[in-house]
Amino acid sequence: MNTLTINGKEIQVPKGTMLLDACKMAGADIPTLCYDPDLRLAGSCRMCVVEAKGRPNLMAACVSPADNGLVIETESPDVVESRKVILELLLARHKLTCHTCEKDGDCKLQDYCYRYGVTESRYMGQGPHFTKEDPNPFIMRDYDKCIMCTRCVRVCD
Repeated sequence: MNTLTINGKEIQVPKGTMLLDACKMAGADIPTLCYDPDLRLAGSCRMCVVEAKGRPNLMAACVSPADNGLVIETESPDVVESRKVILELLLARHKLTCHTCEKDGDCKLQDYCYRYGVTESRYMGQGPHFTKEDPNPFIMRDYDKCIMCTRCVRVCD
């Protein structure tokens, strides 16, 4: 077993546990966009970053092991600022049509923007615009709403 401290709470987790799971066990609500327990780990969205005392960089909780002795903060000022920047970068090329989107009210991106107070992006993005035509008979994708989480790619693999 590994012992670590998450938001001031000491917990024990089995060796090999990822930080995301350890944080959930400690009662922390960690945002994720790319994580899916049924897919191989990617760590591509970086929404799940946490701060580890003594480490120079924020860590993606979904792909980082819960090592013995770690002291983790899940909502430190640096973590919150990082998540806001990630959301703003996603919004820079995302088609902001939430009020007409079929996922309105059931969208993680929308939920996290509300949670972190992100209403617009200070970054200018002009990505290509795609048609809705998609030959995949199992997954309907609108590439103008893509958040580059790679979930569709990983599920098809």
